[in-house]
Amino acid sequence: MSLNHVSADIPAITAFGTAVGAAGAGLAGEKSLLEVASSGVILPALGVIATEFAVAYETAHAVHSAGFAKIVGDLEDSAARAAATSAAYLSTEGIHTATIAKEGVEC
Repeated sequence: MSLNHVSADIPAITAFGTAVGAAGAGLAGEKSLLEVASSGVILPALGVIATEFAVAYETAHAVHSAGFAKIVGDLEDSAARAAATSAAYLSTEGIHTATIAKEGVEC
């Protein structure tokens, strides 16, 4: 499962968390004390956890994507600077060789 696929499921995870919380709250008024603890506390807590996970995952995914884009940009910048340095060196080398040939100096 790719990051994009999971990221697309964030609304579904959030909806699930909300539904679990609502179901737990709805059951709380109709059951025994043990079931009230389960449905009135545990299920809503699970709903909150699922919702918080969805938000945290979405934030982490956005940070990861931005970081990756910066790395790619840095690599492209480095490649461009390396190409410019190489071109400048070759130009200087050509001028140097031409000057030596013009003056008749042997290396």
